[in-house]
Amino acid sequence: MHHDKYCKSIWFWYGFSAFLLAIVCSKVYSKLHCKQENLSNYEFNFLFSCGRSGTKHFSKVFGDRDSFVTHQLDCIDKPTRELIADFYRPMLQNSSFQELERYVMSHLIPFMESNLKATGTRRYFYTGHVPFTFGLADYLLQHIQAPVKIIRVRRGRIPLALSLLSMGPEEEDPWVENNNVSKYKKRWLLSPTDPIVKLSCSSLVWSRLNRFQKYLWVVDDTECRWQYFKRQYNFAWLEVQLEALDQIHGILEYEKISNFLGIGFENKSRKLFYRHNSKETLKHPMQPLFSESQLRQWDDEYKQIIGSCDMHSEQKRIGWSF
Repeated sequence: MHHDKYCKSIWFWYGFSAFLLAIVCSKVYSKLHCKQENLSNYEFNFLFSCGRSGTKHFSKVFGDRDSFVTHQLDCIDKPTRELIADFYRPMLQNSSFQELERYVMSHLIPFMESNLKATGTRRYFYTGHVPFTFGLADYLLQHIQAPVKIIRVRRGRIPLALSLLSMGPEEEDPWVENNNVSKYKKRWLLSPTDPIVKLSCSSLVWSRLNRFQKYLWVVDDTECRWQYFKRQYNFAWLEVQLEALDQIHGILEYEKISNFLGIGFENKSRKLFYRHNSKETLKHPMQPLFSESQLRQWDDEYKQIIGSCDMHSEQKRIGWSF
């Protein structure tokens, strides 16, 4: 008799525990399901460039009530300049990719999602070049559980290199070692020694390049990484030439971008065709640093020294020249 009561008690607690476990599992599954549903309702859009390619202009022109658009916003506590100098660049140079991946998973993606939730929007449009310059893009595409679209914005190689060069003095270039210059003043670009570059350049070759040619390398390595990136991952992409936006039919280019992103834009000619921080539209335009013939000569010499971008992908060997 005592044995029967004991067995009944065991079966009661067993059934009750199973019931509680089922409730807990149901709640956990419900939360996960809701999170997946919420994520699937979002879209994340990015620009791929090395800067000086209209990235700030895009953040001013594109946007609607259903979209969160930002040029530089990675963290509330630190400005982007400090994040790059204190975290992104050291992690990249030390090949600490696991820590970089953890940062993307535990901070950057949740931070972007929180901005969408706080503003009641569903499309995130990050127009800055930082994620693709410092190796965050790989982990963003691997861990964002929502549709991703990327616009590759190109600009003429020589004008872009010249624009990058004219941003400040040589000691602020990222490859120049100068203890008198604050790390926070270094430009947001890669050096040829960084592990994620795709356009190889030995120290001997690098020493033969003048400053303008080094910025040509920045432009061309960006293109190399883009070509590799779009072969490595599956995402929707659109390629745009910046100069086409300034042509007489430039409005058609804006409409093409708008349709691709699903984001509206400011259809007012004064704002649309004025790139806010472009040196070409400043009240006191920058005087040419070098003649066009000199720049083209340096470009020809550079191409002979650097050669083509040649690498191996998992499927096949790919290569191209500039």
